[in-house]
Amino acid sequence: MEYHRKQVISGLNDALSHSAISMFVTSATTAVAFFANLASEIVVLRCFGIYAGTLMLINYILVIIILPAAIIVTDTGVKIFTTSKFFISKLKYRIASFWHNAATNFDKMFNRLIPQIVYIIRLPLILLTFIVFALSIYAIAKKPGIRLPERNSIQFLRSNHPYEWFDENAATLFDFSIGQQPKMNVVAVWGIKPTTTGSLLIPNEKGTLNVDNGFIDLLANHLLEFQVNFYKYKNELSNDKI
Repeated sequence: MEYHRKQVISGLNDALSHSAISMFVTSATTAVAFFANLASEIVVLRCFGIYAGTLMLINYILVIIILPAAIIVTDTGVKIFTTSKFFISKLKYRIASFWHNAATNFDKMFNRLIPQIVYIIRLPLILLTFIVFALSIYAIAKKPGIRLPERNSIQFLRSNHPYEWFDENAATLFDFSIGQQPKMNVVAVWGIKPTTTGSLLIPNEKGTLNVDNGFIDLLANHLLEFQVNFYKYKNELSNDKI
């Protein structure tokens, strides 16, 4: 018992000495790649990077610590469970007999029975194969006709099916030229300093706005000039769309 336990521990030490370094390298490189998301401006990516990188490191630590201990405990529990040698040998004999009979039956089925059945029905099987082949060619070429979609890239049914009618004929029957122009919504905010007071890792904490007190004086002195330039820019955008 003690000798077997020493063998198990020695085998685990040898296995960990060879695999621990390679496992650490793979886990560390993956964790570093996830932690690189901290440089992103998106809060969700930062949180995901911290979660995934920490998970990789914890997974490595658990594998190194818990797996060897679990193997030793399991092996010890199996050895403690004692049974009579006669019962074990009888059980082994029954299992071996069952697998031998199953293997023999499978061998007879695949090497004798199935080839005989195929040989007996070879002529009807060949004829049925040719019939299915001819029907497939007719279905593809004639009716209902199978071809690659020309207009709808995600077409599922045939082109004359009512479900696919709109996607198949929309481009030829309707004019979408006006709606196809790309649009960009712009929200302009003045009087706010470009500062970030919110949390870098908590999405719900948006921070506070820092009002630019000098903007009021600047707007009062150059209000007319600002309005003229703004309307010019708006008219230029309208002319470009026309």
